[in-house]
Amino acid sequence: MSAAGRIAAGLAAALLLAGGPASAAAGPDDRPLLYQVPPDPIPALLAAPARPMVMVSPSRDRLALLGRPAAPPIAELAAPVLGLAGHMVDPLNNGPGGISAYDGVVFIDLADGTERRAALPADARVIAPLWSPDGQSLAFLMLRPDEVELWTASAATGAARRVTGRINAAFPQAYAWLPDGGGFLVRLVPGERGAPPEPDRVPVGPIVQESEPGRTAALTTLQNLLASPADEALFDYYFTSTLARVGLDGVTSGPLAPPGLILDSQPSPDGRYLLETRLQRPYSYSVGAGSFPTVVVVRDRGGEIVRRVVDRPLQELATSAVPTGARSIQWREDAPATLVWAEARDGGDLSADVAVHDRLLMLAAPFTGDPLRLIDLEGRFSRIFWGRDDLALVASSVDRRQQRTVVDPSRPGRGRELRSGAVGEPVMRTDPRGRERLHLTPDGEALLVRGGGGVLRVDLETGERTPYRVPADDGSVLMALLDDAGERLLVRRQDHNAPPNLFVTDGSGETARAVTAFVDPAPQFAGVQQRVLTYSRSDGVPLSATLFLPAGHRVGIDGPLPLLVTGYPVLAADRAALRGGGREAEGFTRPDGFGDIELYLLTQGYAVMRMAMPVADDGAPETLQGHAPQVVANAAAALDAAAATGAVDRDRAAVLGWSFGAAMAADLLAHSDLFRAGVALSGAYNRTLTPFGFQTERRTFWEAPEHYMAISPFAFADRINEPILLMHGAADANSGAQPMQSERFFAALKGHGATARYVLLPHEGHSYRARESLEHALWEITTWLNRYLRDSQAVGEGERPG
Repeated sequence: MSAAGRIAAGLAAALLLAGGPASAAAGPDDRPLLYQVPPDPIPALLAAPARPMVMVSPSRDRLALLGRPAAPPIAELAAPVLGLAGHMVDPLNNGPGGISAYDGVVFIDLADGTERRAALPADARVIAPLWSPDGQSLAFLMLRPDEVELWTASAATGAARRVTGRINAAFPQAYAWLPDGGGFLVRLVPGERGAPPEPDRVPVGPIVQESEPGRTAALTTLQNLLASPADEALFDYYFTSTLARVGLDGVTSGPLAPPGLILDSQPSPDGRYLLETRLQRPYSYSVGAGSFPTVVVVRDRGGEIVRRVVDRPLQELATSAVPTGARSIQWREDAPATLVWAEARDGGDLSADVAVHDRLLMLAAPFTGDPLRLIDLEGRFSRIFWGRDDLALVASSVDRRQQRTVVDPSRPGRGRELRSGAVGEPVMRTDPRGRERLHLTPDGEALLVRGGGGVLRVDLETGERTPYRVPADDGSVLMALLDDAGERLLVRRQDHNAPPNLFVTDGSGETARAVTAFVDPAPQFAGVQQRVLTYSRSDGVPLSATLFLPAGHRVGIDGPLPLLVTGYPVLAADRAALRGGGREAEGFTRPDGFGDIELYLLTQGYAVMRMAMPVADDGAPETLQGHAPQVVANAAAALDAAAATGAVDRDRAAVLGWSFGAAMAADLLAHSDLFRAGVALSGAYNRTLTPFGFQTERRTFWEAPEHYMAISPFAFADRINEPILLMHGAADANSGAQPMQSERFFAALKGHGATARYVLLPHEGHSYRARESLEHALWEITTWLNRYLRDSQAVGEGERPG
């Protein structure tokens, strides 16, 4: 479907929800169903602002808190948006479409706690914040109705001002600080580009795609791809930009290169060169922009090309494949101007039986001659962390196992695996040029990684892991080291009654000074009870769940509660990799929009349980085999554990799932009688529609048809005899989870006489954002559960409603 067609489809979806003779969501007597409001106090909870995002300055002496508003109105989501080549663009301002923005910036001095609010417009919509290299100011993009502007705000005074406008933010990373902090490298909308192209009202011919013998293209199911010559013209119009430098005073110099589809542009650490990635024709209707023909070049300060790194043709590759030739091209963070990239040595096919799958190469300025081999990898390269002249850490994956390799860039070709179990995410620091570097211990003999709520020391020679800075055992989580030695820490503290706040502590965590004073955004949740349940399923796999009970509920006195159970399947390679135990209490519990949608039911007299849902197919005789049997066994064990508390009524349990968890919910209704009702949000129910893999499954449908069918609730729609509520966003762009999945599943359920309801939310994606959508979704869920769970009587096996 073309972009113009998708806009029309969105309008049709809105009309469908509004009602009419064919609407599954129509009200009584086919009256239009308007957005409904759930019972109190849910609307007030949804209106509470979310916790701000925290950014520590490179100088580590200030914080920037970026305010996140409450759910936006549906009118914001209904604004025009075009889906082109896998990207969403706002045609009115040439910025990203369908995204959430921040509404304010507050700076905090960590020395004394002084706060300064940035002087922004009242209607500010802020995205893409970046600290300056020296940490003295914050840059960001301001979304205006008709353009995108680049702004800066002083951390010392809060003064904010517009630097320039006409930023082309259709692609991400539309700007970058220059290393000296004196200006920016920006992508601009070309001047005098005219009006957007209008599609021909009368087609001039058919749309044709071809497949050639011997050329396989096992592609992921993607949304918002190009679909017509009209889409191609719109893609050229909105995504073409010019590259320029702009000073802090707004003076622009450039263009530095001809206009084009500039996907990325990054200055070298010394500012003398820029690395540019641009796309070119021919385009594809099967893959996104990142797979289009690509040219990567190095330009000097004047814009002249000094090195052509790669000229890559169109890549229509399988999900697990990578292109041949140079890829993941980037600057070496700890050198003035050195390129680093990966090249596949296996033809791009990780299943190839070769000793070396990837090779990392380096080439320093002036970029003449042949590159040096940095390291050969037995797996697939994912990322490199730079430390110093003689130290870098290379991350790769080998047989689904994460591997870390220590390399010495001053002696290319040598490396050794850092054998330290799960190494964890390295702690990084920002150097004076604004580049991220590995944070090493002061003696330089160990790197620091996150783990256990704090920071661990990993010896570079032995891989031994020892605690380095671990916050006090008071609910603290380490956020950042505020000096090189870790003598000052930024931690976040919370408990069941106190909301998360930030504190500066010493290295031992014994002394603390509050930095923020956030109040409880949802006092209605004060007193919500949490219990961590540990148990085992029938084949002995250890599991756990967190059980939430409404505030004030007295177990054994007030009677057992109806129970809403949620989970999300996690696929593992074998039994040893199954992880379902050891969950800790979740601390301060407040719902935060769609991601915690089940928790709102605690205000309506329900208990809520988040259960572990690991699944493995390893063929081992001691492990249950098959997806559905393990899902059912996990849920049965969780229900037994919850019932043993005396707090819940096991015969009045419902299951809710989102995305892959939605299919889990449907599977549980199809393959068991454990639950009396189900709620499935934004699910994929027919895996034959994602035939080249999903989640961690890399076999195709034709290689494992039985598995694809077994994991598809659509194939078992005739077995579902409990009421099921389906919900989907009409603009869902998730790979494989387009609204058609819910539409066809509902049709199958209806065709077999099941009790089902299908709700399509206009303009919503895979998650739901608008206030009206969230309110209506919770109205649907509470109405459904009240009807089929809370207000129903206990029934025996085989007597489930529906």
